[in-house]
Amino acid sequence: KTQLALEELRAAKSAGKSALYVCFNRSLADAMRRAAPVAGCCNTFHELGAWVIRQRGESIDYSTPGIFERLAGALIEAAPAMQATVDLLVVDEGQDFEPAWAAALLQLVRPEGRCLWLEDPSQGLYRREPVPLPDWTVLRSPVNFRSPHVVVTLANALELSDEPMQAGGVVHGFDPQLHEYGDEASLLERTNAAVAAFLAEGHAASDIAVITWRGREHSRVIDAERIAGQRTRRFTGRYTEAGEAIVSDGELQLETLFRFKGPAADCVVITEIDFDAWTEEVRRRLFVGLTRARLKVALVGSVAASGLVLGRLA
Repeated sequence: KTQLALEELRAAKSAGKSALYVCFNRSLADAMRRAAPVAGCCNTFHELGAWVIRQRGESIDYSTPGIFERLAGALIEAAPAMQATVDLLVVDEGQDFEPAWAAALLQLVRPEGRCLWLEDPSQGLYRREPVPLPDWTVLRSPVNFRSPHVVVTLANALELSDEPMQAGGVVHGFDPQLHEYGDEASLLERTNAAVAAFLAEGHAASDIAVITWRGREHSRVIDAERIAGQRTRRFTGRYTEAGEAIVSDGELQLETLFRFKGPAADCVVITEIDFDAWTEEVRRRLFVGLTRARLKVALVGSVAASGLVLGRLA
Protein backbone atom coordinates (compact mmCIF):
# COMPACT_ATOMS: atom_id res chain seq x y z
CA LYS A 1 0.00 0.00 0.00
CA THR A 2 2.79 2.41 0.89
CA GLN A 3 4.59 1.95 -2.42
CA LEU A 4 1.35 2.31 -4.36
CA ALA A 5 0.55 5.53 -2.52
CA LEU A 6 4.01 6.96 -3.18
CA GLU A 7 3.84 6.01 -6.86
CA GLU A 8 0.50 7.82 -7.18
CA LEU A 9 1.93 10.92 -5.50
CA ARG A 10 4.95 10.88 -7.83
CA ALA A 11 2.73 10.49 -10.89
CA ALA A 12 0.59 13.44 -9.79
CA LYS A 13 3.67 15.60 -9.33
CA SER A 14 5.00 14.66 -12.76
CA ALA A 15 1.66 15.57 -14.31
CA GLY A 16 1.55 18.90 -12.48
CA LYS A 17 -1.53 17.90 -10.52
CA SER A 18 -2.41 18.56 -6.89
CA ALA A 19 -2.37 15.60 -4.52
CA LEU A 20 -3.46 14.88 -0.96
CA TYR A 21 -2.57 11.80 1.10
CA VAL A 22 -4.62 11.26 4.26
CA CYS A 23 -4.17 8.52 6.87
CA PHE A 24 -5.21 7.90 10.48
CA ASN A 25 -1.99 7.43 12.45
CA ARG A 26 0.39 10.35 12.99
CA SER A 27 3.44 8.07 12.88
CA LEU A 28 2.48 6.84 9.41
CA ALA A 29 1.88 10.40 8.22
CA ASP A 30 5.33 11.38 9.51
CA ALA A 31 6.93 8.50 7.60
CA MET A 32 5.06 9.39 4.42
CA ARG A 33 6.08 13.05 4.74
CA ARG A 34 9.72 11.98 4.70
CA ALA A 35 9.21 9.92 1.53
CA ALA A 36 6.66 11.99 -0.39
CA PRO A 37 7.80 13.87 -3.52
CA VAL A 38 5.95 17.06 -2.51
CA ALA A 39 6.10 18.78 0.88
CA GLY A 40 2.85 19.31 2.74
CA CYS A 41 0.73 16.75 0.90
CA CYS A 42 0.66 14.07 3.63
CA ASN A 43 -1.56 14.51 6.69
CA THR A 44 -3.73 12.65 9.12
CA PHE A 45 -7.45 13.33 9.03
CA HIS A 46 -7.19 15.12 12.37
CA GLU A 47 -4.26 17.25 11.20
CA LEU A 48 -6.46 18.55 8.41
CA GLY A 49 -9.09 19.38 11.00
CA ALA A 50 -6.47 21.25 13.02
CA TRP A 51 -5.53 23.23 9.91
CA VAL A 52 -9.17 24.25 9.47
CA ILE A 53 -9.43 25.41 13.07
CA ARG A 54 -6.23 27.46 12.83
CA GLN A 55 -7.46 29.04 9.59
CA ARG A 56 -10.42 30.29 11.63
CA GLY A 57 -8.00 31.90 14.07
CA GLU A 58 -8.92 29.54 16.90
CA SER A 59 -6.48 27.88 19.29
CA ILE A 60 -6.12 24.16 19.95
CA ASP A 61 -5.39 22.51 23.29
CA TYR A 62 -4.58 18.85 22.70
CA SER A 63 -5.03 18.05 26.38
CA THR A 64 -8.72 18.97 26.23
CA PRO A 65 -11.13 16.00 26.44
CA GLY A 66 -12.82 15.39 23.12
CA ILE A 67 -10.22 17.35 21.16
CA PHE A 68 -10.02 14.81 18.34
CA GLU A 69 -13.79 14.81 17.91
CA ARG A 70 -13.56 18.60 17.61
CA LEU A 71 -10.84 18.32 14.95
CA ALA A 72 -12.86 15.80 12.95
CA GLY A 73 -15.99 17.92 13.20
CA ALA A 74 -14.15 20.99 11.96
CA LEU A 75 -13.06 19.28 8.75
CA ILE A 76 -16.49 17.76 8.15
CA GLU A 77 -18.06 21.20 8.56
CA ALA A 78 -15.54 22.90 6.25
CA ALA A 79 -15.52 20.26 3.50
CA PRO A 80 -18.33 21.79 1.37
CA ALA A 81 -16.36 25.04 1.09
CA MET A 82 -13.24 23.09 0.07
CA GLN A 83 -14.88 20.87 -2.52
CA ALA A 84 -13.30 20.13 -5.91
CA THR A 85 -9.84 21.40 -4.93
CA VAL A 86 -7.73 18.23 -5.29
CA ASP A 87 -6.77 16.25 -8.40
CA LEU A 88 -5.63 13.15 -6.50
CA LEU A 89 -6.79 11.89 -3.12
CA VAL A 90 -5.14 8.88 -1.49
CA VAL A 91 -6.75 7.63 1.72
CA ASP A 92 -4.65 5.13 3.65
CA GLU A 93 -5.71 3.08 6.70
CA GLY A 94 -9.25 3.34 5.38
CA GLN A 95 -10.41 0.67 7.84
CA ASP A 96 -9.93 3.24 10.63
CA PHE A 97 -12.06 5.95 9.00
CA GLU A 98 -15.68 6.69 9.80
CA PRO A 99 -18.21 7.11 6.96
CA ALA A 100 -18.66 10.81 7.76
CA TRP A 101 -14.92 11.34 7.42
CA ALA A 102 -14.91 9.62 4.04
CA ALA A 103 -17.83 11.73 2.83
CA ALA A 104 -15.98 14.91 3.80
CA LEU A 105 -12.75 13.90 2.06
CA LEU A 106 -14.42 12.75 -1.15
CA GLN A 107 -15.92 16.22 -1.57
CA LEU A 108 -12.39 17.58 -2.01
CA VAL A 109 -11.78 15.64 -5.23
CA ARG A 110 -12.46 17.34 -8.55
CA PRO A 111 -15.09 15.66 -10.77
CA GLU A 112 -12.36 14.53 -13.18
CA GLY A 113 -9.99 13.67 -10.33
CA ARG A 114 -8.66 10.36 -9.07
CA CYS A 115 -9.15 8.70 -5.69
CA LEU A 116 -7.53 5.66 -4.11
CA TRP A 117 -8.91 4.12 -0.93
CA LEU A 118 -6.35 1.81 0.72
CA GLU A 119 -7.36 -0.41 3.62
CA ASP A 120 -6.47 -3.61 5.42
CA PRO A 121 -9.46 -5.02 7.36
CA SER A 122 -7.10 -7.22 9.40
CA GLN A 123 -5.67 -4.04 10.95
CA GLY A 124 -9.06 -2.65 11.98
CA LEU A 125 -8.25 -2.16 15.66
CA TYR A 126 -11.04 0.37 16.18
CA ARG A 127 -13.75 -2.00 14.90
CA ARG A 128 -15.44 0.67 12.82
CA GLU A 129 -18.04 -0.15 10.21
CA PRO A 130 -16.59 -0.39 6.70
CA VAL A 131 -16.98 2.76 4.64
CA PRO A 132 -19.46 2.03 1.81
CA LEU A 133 -17.88 2.71 -1.58
CA PRO A 134 -20.48 1.52 -4.12
CA ASP A 135 -19.50 1.14 -7.76
CA TRP A 136 -15.79 1.51 -7.03
CA THR A 137 -13.27 -0.68 -8.81
CA VAL A 138 -11.90 -3.06 -6.16
CA LEU A 139 -8.47 -4.69 -6.23
CA ARG A 140 -7.49 -7.19 -3.53
CA SER A 141 -3.98 -8.43 -2.87
CA PRO A 142 -3.03 -11.18 -0.40
CA VAL A 143 0.69 -10.46 -0.78
CA ASN A 144 2.65 -9.14 2.21
CA PHE A 145 5.95 -7.54 1.17
CA ARG A 146 7.06 -6.17 4.54
CA SER A 147 7.03 -9.20 6.82
CA PRO A 148 9.56 -12.05 6.80
CA HIS A 149 8.30 -15.39 5.49
CA VAL A 150 8.31 -16.92 8.97
CA VAL A 151 6.06 -14.16 10.32
CA VAL A 152 3.63 -14.63 7.43
CA THR A 153 3.64 -18.38 8.11
CA LEU A 154 2.91 -17.80 11.81
CA ALA A 155 0.11 -15.33 11.07
CA ASN A 156 -1.46 -17.81 8.67
CA ALA A 157 -1.13 -20.67 11.16
CA LEU A 158 -2.95 -18.55 13.76
CA GLU A 159 -5.53 -17.51 11.13
CA LEU A 160 -5.05 -13.84 11.97
CA SER A 161 -6.36 -12.57 8.62
CA ASP A 162 -9.64 -13.44 6.94
CA GLU A 163 -7.74 -14.83 3.95
CA PRO A 164 -4.28 -16.45 4.06
CA MET A 165 -1.41 -14.13 3.20
CA GLN A 166 1.34 -14.75 0.69
CA ALA A 167 4.90 -13.72 1.50
CA GLY A 168 6.19 -11.41 -1.21
CA GLY A 169 9.38 -10.20 0.45
CA VAL A 170 12.88 -11.58 0.06
CA VAL A 171 13.61 -12.00 3.79
CA HIS A 172 13.03 -15.47 5.22
CA GLY A 173 13.42 -14.29 8.81
CA PHE A 174 13.97 -16.07 12.10
CA ASP A 175 11.69 -18.14 14.28
CA PRO A 176 9.62 -15.89 16.58
CA GLN A 177 10.40 -16.23 20.28
CA LEU A 178 7.69 -16.62 22.95
CA HIS A 179 8.52 -15.55 26.51
CA GLU A 180 5.99 -16.36 29.24
CA TYR A 181 5.45 -14.18 32.30
CA GLY A 182 3.44 -14.73 35.47
CA ASP A 183 3.58 -11.46 37.41
CA GLU A 184 4.84 -7.89 37.01
CA ALA A 185 8.37 -8.77 38.05
CA SER A 186 8.65 -11.56 35.50
CA LEU A 187 6.95 -9.36 32.86
CA LEU A 188 9.71 -6.77 33.17
CA GLU A 189 12.36 -9.48 33.34
CA ARG A 190 11.12 -11.23 30.18
CA THR A 191 10.77 -7.93 28.32
CA ASN A 192 14.33 -6.99 29.22
CA ALA A 193 15.54 -10.43 28.18
CA ALA A 194 13.85 -10.21 24.78
CA VAL A 195 15.45 -6.84 24.04
CA ALA A 196 18.82 -7.98 25.40
CA ALA A 197 18.74 -10.98 23.07
CA PHE A 198 18.28 -8.74 20.03
CA LEU A 199 21.10 -6.47 21.21
CA ALA A 200 23.37 -9.48 21.73
CA GLU A 201 22.67 -10.56 18.15
CA GLY A 202 24.13 -7.28 16.93
CA HIS A 203 21.03 -5.15 16.42
CA ALA A 204 21.22 -1.49 17.39
CA ALA A 205 18.77 -0.18 19.97
CA SER A 206 17.40 2.20 17.31
CA ASP A 207 16.41 -0.83 15.20
CA ILE A 208 14.32 -2.35 18.00
CA ALA A 209 10.76 -1.43 18.99
CA VAL A 210 8.98 -2.56 22.15
CA ILE A 211 5.22 -2.32 21.74
CA THR A 212 2.79 -2.86 24.59
CA TRP A 213 -0.45 -4.82 24.26
CA ARG A 214 -2.01 -2.58 26.89
CA GLY A 215 -2.77 1.11 26.44
CA ARG A 216 -0.95 3.92 28.21
CA GLU A 217 -3.34 4.04 31.17
CA HIS A 218 -2.96 0.37 32.07
CA SER A 219 0.51 -0.57 30.85
CA ARG A 220 3.17 -1.55 33.37
CA VAL A 221 5.95 -1.11 30.83
CA ILE A 222 5.15 2.05 28.87
CA ASP A 223 6.81 4.44 31.34
CA ALA A 224 10.08 2.50 31.60
CA GLU A 225 13.00 4.90 31.23
CA ARG A 226 15.35 2.04 30.36
CA ILE A 227 14.91 -1.47 29.01
CA ALA A 228 17.90 -3.81 28.81
CA GLY A 229 20.07 -0.85 29.74
CA GLN A 230 18.88 1.23 26.78
CA ARG A 231 17.16 4.58 27.16
CA THR A 232 13.66 4.49 25.71
CA ARG A 233 12.11 6.89 23.23
CA ARG A 234 8.47 7.07 24.31
CA PHE A 235 5.47 9.36 24.12
CA THR A 236 5.28 11.58 27.20
CA GLY A 237 1.53 12.11 26.94
CA ARG A 238 2.04 15.76 25.97
CA TYR A 239 1.81 17.57 22.65
CA THR A 240 3.37 20.69 21.16
CA GLU A 241 1.13 23.56 20.13
CA ALA A 242 1.36 22.18 16.59
CA GLY A 243 -0.05 18.86 17.75
CA GLU A 244 3.21 16.91 17.56
CA ALA A 245 3.67 14.24 20.22
CA ILE A 246 6.48 15.06 22.65
CA VAL A 247 8.76 12.06 23.11
CA SER A 248 11.58 11.31 25.52
CA ASP A 249 15.21 11.26 24.43
CA GLY A 250 16.28 7.67 23.78
CA GLU A 251 17.20 5.13 21.12
CA LEU A 252 14.88 2.22 21.96
CA GLN A 253 11.36 2.82 20.65
CA LEU A 254 8.68 2.13 23.30
CA GLU A 255 5.11 2.54 22.17
CA THR A 256 1.61 1.13 22.52
CA LEU A 257 0.30 -1.24 19.88
CA PHE A 258 -2.33 1.26 18.75
CA ARG A 259 0.16 4.10 18.30
CA PHE A 260 2.68 1.88 16.50
CA LYS A 261 0.18 0.58 13.95
CA GLY A 262 1.65 2.50 11.02
CA PRO A 263 5.45 2.15 11.40
CA ALA A 264 7.73 -0.89 11.48
CA ALA A 265 11.10 -1.91 12.90
CA ASP A 266 13.71 -4.55 12.15
CA CYS A 267 13.14 -6.19 15.53
CA VAL A 268 9.88 -6.00 17.47
CA VAL A 269 9.08 -7.10 21.02
CA ILE A 270 5.34 -7.33 21.68
CA THR A 271 4.97 -7.29 25.45
CA GLU A 272 2.15 -7.46 28.01
CA ILE A 273 0.17 -9.79 25.75
CA ASP A 274 -2.66 -10.88 28.00
CA PHE A 275 -6.00 -12.47 27.09
CA ASP A 276 -7.99 -15.49 28.21
CA ALA A 277 -10.14 -16.06 25.11
CA TRP A 278 -9.47 -16.13 21.39
CA THR A 279 -11.53 -13.22 20.04
CA GLU A 280 -11.67 -11.09 16.92
CA GLU A 281 -9.96 -8.26 18.81
CA VAL A 282 -7.12 -10.60 19.82
CA ARG A 283 -6.68 -11.70 16.20
CA ARG A 284 -6.45 -8.14 14.96
CA ARG A 285 -4.02 -7.05 17.66
CA LEU A 286 -1.73 -10.00 17.05
CA PHE A 287 -1.86 -9.38 13.32
CA VAL A 288 -0.87 -5.74 13.72
CA GLY A 289 1.87 -6.55 16.23
CA LEU A 290 3.47 -9.35 14.23
CA THR A 291 3.43 -7.44 10.96
CA ARG A 292 5.36 -4.51 12.45
CA ALA A 293 8.54 -6.62 12.28
CA ARG A 294 10.75 -6.50 9.20
CA LEU A 295 13.17 -9.15 10.45
CA LYS A 296 12.62 -10.58 13.94
CA VAL A 297 9.81 -10.66 16.48
CA ALA A 298 9.51 -11.76 20.11
CA LEU A 299 6.30 -12.12 22.11
CA VAL A 300 6.05 -11.66 25.87
CA GLY A 301 2.75 -13.16 26.97
CA SER A 302 0.89 -14.13 30.12
CA VAL A 303 0.46 -17.79 31.01
CA ALA A 304 -3.11 -17.78 29.66
CA ALA A 305 -2.27 -15.95 26.43
CA SER A 306 0.83 -18.05 25.76
CA GLY A 307 -1.18 -21.22 26.28
CA LEU A 308 -3.86 -20.12 23.81
CA VAL A 309 -1.29 -19.20 21.17
CA LEU A 310 0.60 -22.48 21.55
CA GLY A 311 -2.67 -24.40 21.59
CA ARG A 312 -3.65 -23.02 18.19
CA LEU A 313 -0.27 -23.99 16.80
CA ALA A 314 -0.39 -27.55 18.15
